[in-house]
Amino acid sequence: MLTQQYLRQIFEYDYDDGWLVWKHRSNMPNNWNGRFAGKLAGSVTVYNCKPYIAITVDYKQYLAHRLIWVYEYGEWVDRIDHKDDDGTNNRLSNLRACTHSQNMMNKKPGRGWEQHGKKFRARLYLNGQRLELGSFDTPREAEAAYIEARKKHYGEFAR
Repeated sequence: MLTQQYLRQIFEYDYDDGWLVWKHRSNMPNNWNGRFAGKLAGSVTVYNCKPYIAITVDYKQYLAHRLIWVYEYGEWVDRIDHKDDDGTNNRLSNLRACTHSQNMMNKKPGRGWEQHGKKFRARLYLNGQRLELGSFDTPREAEAAYIEARKKHYGEFAR
């Protein structure tokens, strides 16, 4: 597993733009340094139908936000959430450690309600459990209840 020390040896982190930049490496051939040293590391890849930056280090591919987390904090975490849901925005201010459930809370909200007879039923999922929020006379009322419940239960992860 890559360490903070090793990542700091091979990369510089651009805190303003959220990019890792390859450093000159004495253990690499000059043609490698000529091609990569001083340049942005990685390329855009699609993972779970969303674009992310992927970087190959020592013949293994990693998502850049995971490397940045280790580079900055020195630890590997199970999940990292992009606050703005942009997988290519790897500024530290946009990254936060989270659980799977919290990561799912930050996805684009669905409608949150469905028509049930003449009423509109609102529901929310929290930690794998469905919470029934009630039945409402209009879709607007059901949606308002759904949005309020997202804020209440999802906190900073509500989108």
